[in-house]
Amino acid sequence: MPAPLRVVLWNTNGLLSHKLELQAFLDMHKIDIDLISETHFTSRTVFKLPHYTIYHIIHPDNTAHEGVAIILRSSLRQYNYYITYLKLCRPQPSDSIFVHAP
Repeated sequence: MPAPLRVVLWNTNGLLSHKLELQAFLDMHKIDIDLISETHFTSRTVFKLPHYTIYHIIHPDNTAHEGVAIILRSSLRQYNYYITYLKLCRPQPSDSIFVHAP
């Protein structure tokens, strides 16, 4: 029987300042999918984590506020997932991530 999929949602209010905390949390709890809001990334942001693939979108005006990301454990590649839609939604007050899998 396959192991359960572990998914977490986190509003980081600036992901760069929480990188070490995030890495420890993902490793300790064996998280497969992490949905992040309020990344505060810009087009110049570089963010990588060992053993994870990161997809993100920035605010349309390229300022360091808002933004969303999805962080997927690299071992999930065996399931041939793909991201078909990642969008910063407005006029809702919160960011949104939509993931579709086959």
